[in-house]
Amino acid sequence: MKRNVSGINLDEGIPLQSEWELDNLFIPCHEEQLQQLTAWLKTGEYPLLLGGQIGCGKSSLMMKAFKETEIAPDITLHFDQAGLNLSTGDFLRIVLTGFCECALKHQVDLSSFALPSELADLPKEDWQGLLSLLSPAPFSIASFNQQTQISEKLADNSSFIHKIIAVFGSLIEKKRAEPLFIFASGIDKFDTESPAYFALKDILTLLLPHKTLFEVNAVHLFNSPKALSSVEKLFLFSLTDEEIIQILTKRMGVYASVINTEMGILSQWAGGNPRQALRLLTHFETAKKNKNNTTLDSISVAIRSVNRDFFAYGKQPEPEIMQFVKDKNQMVSTELTLPGDKDTARLALYGNWFFITDYAENGNWPAKVNPLVKRHFKSNAIVEEPEIKILRHYAETLGISSQGLSFNLISQTGERETGDKLFADDYLSMNIERPISSNLSEIFDILSAALLSKSRSDRVMIAYKDASIIEASRAYLFAKANSYEHQNYFHVVLSGGTDKAPLSILLDTLTPKKDIFSFQFEGIWTDEQLHSLDKLRDRLTQYQMIWWIEYDSLSKYLQYWVQLRQLFEVFILEDELLSSLSIEDIKGDLEFIEELVESQDSAEANFFNNLKRVLEYLQKVKGDING
Repeated sequence: MKRNVSGINLDEGIPLQSEWELDNLFIPCHEEQLQQLTAWLKTGEYPLLLGGQIGCGKSSLMMKAFKETEIAPDITLHFDQAGLNLSTGDFLRIVLTGFCECALKHQVDLSSFALPSELADLPKEDWQGLLSLLSPAPFSIASFNQQTQISEKLADNSSFIHKIIAVFGSLIEKKRAEPLFIFASGIDKFDTESPAYFALKDILTLLLPHKTLFEVNAVHLFNSPKALSSVEKLFLFSLTDEEIIQILTKRMGVYASVINTEMGILSQWAGGNPRQALRLLTHFETAKKNKNNTTLDSISVAIRSVNRDFFAYGKQPEPEIMQFVKDKNQMVSTELTLPGDKDTARLALYGNWFFITDYAENGNWPAKVNPLVKRHFKSNAIVEEPEIKILRHYAETLGISSQGLSFNLISQTGERETGDKLFADDYLSMNIERPISSNLSEIFDILSAALLSKSRSDRVMIAYKDASIIEASRAYLFAKANSYEHQNYFHVVLSGGTDKAPLSILLDTLTPKKDIFSFQFEGIWTDEQLHSLDKLRDRLTQYQMIWWIEYDSLSKYLQYWVQLRQLFEVFILEDELLSSLSIEDIKGDLEFIEELVESQDSAEANFFNNLKRVLEYLQKVKGDING
């Protein structure tokens, strides 16, 4: 992603990675934890669990610590990005790959082992050949099938592979004469109640003899395997509003002073979560580009949009748990350790329905309900919530009363929204159960600010109810994308099902040679396929993508995609395409652009060809074949 040296740097809250990002965008909010982590990197000898909720800044903090200490892991295991089947064999393959690569790098003598021939029918000494099968580059469907076969062999011989990995670790440490530093990344993407996590827990014990940094979600600190229960833990809590404002100010660069007041309001709705704050700011800045929106309109749009992106159709925790956190501002430890119940506090903690704000006292963890969902859970409280109070005060400073306040926002019934509705109990959180739909022109106006630009790598999901309009809708978006700059696009159908391999097709498709990837989800995706895709979140951050998913299917899929949806915007496409597109306007655009087409490999040609498809569709459905 391209960055601006002194200007605005907005994204979906992806981890900071480059040297410039860490030097210029990192805000040292978790200073105590950063100091502890850097001290551990320099002198630690035993494992460490680094935990925090989704979007709290774990990855950025670790990258900062690695940079400051100039200490890099000897082995990095990406349990989220490198896994496809989320099985015991798959996890063993990931660990074995890391240990084999490290052993070969340090020229460890492996002549007494025969894994290449035993796992892949290669010559006994062909370890590089084995590595190319364990972790192929580039990825392909054929290599996926080979990986699957090897993973099955590893699972069938798991006890033996456990011993091999232990021996490899000892040999590497003996050769290097120092502890082996392992980074176990992506464990935070696994729900503690999922079958994949149960398979992963046994694998993690293989790493305990070494200096291993485990990247986990906060929920894993309360439900870790017995073998990990005694491992030192480092917790990243939610931030203060002042710290959130520092992050937003840094991202706005020289333009921050223009929206100081608005950033203060958005910080109240961030709940102390950096990613949620950045998503609010990004939506706010996008909404401002609509000249009909006031700043209050834009704030409302931002709140409701992030609410939709993060929580629409999500698995909701029991209201009693949320009410307890809301009333007591705490969560009891025993609630976080109850086994087996899908509706316990662990579900709410993993999904960011509430945030933990500090260490526990007498078994009680200070906590607060996420402001985005707080009003979804009814309360008998008389005192107005702070995020609503500051929003109401902002409206009054603009010279408008909350009672009868007229917005420029249009409701689904075609009426203008009013201020009293804005402050009603469920208005700002209604997207949890009733996501608002948009027409194609509205979606394009939003996408044009981010997705349809080579300088960004944004991702969206578009849910549709009428399959007949999808081809024309897709052509319209591709056409409009090329009205800004020449962009190549690639469309692929991903079919799910027990006899399908949609993830391998998706990964095989992704290449830097294309600017926009369009994927249409079809078939009946299995639970395992949906869970597996959720874990690939960080592997997709560098690509611009539009996912087209049937409406009823998306409402199911989003329940599985707790992690994935963090980096996607969600749109519901209205059924009626004609309401937002005019045949006369499209004809005019075609006549104008046709004269500018000089070659087929140009933005003008892409614009013309796709817009022509849209015109053919509109003429067909309206019976206007002759124009």
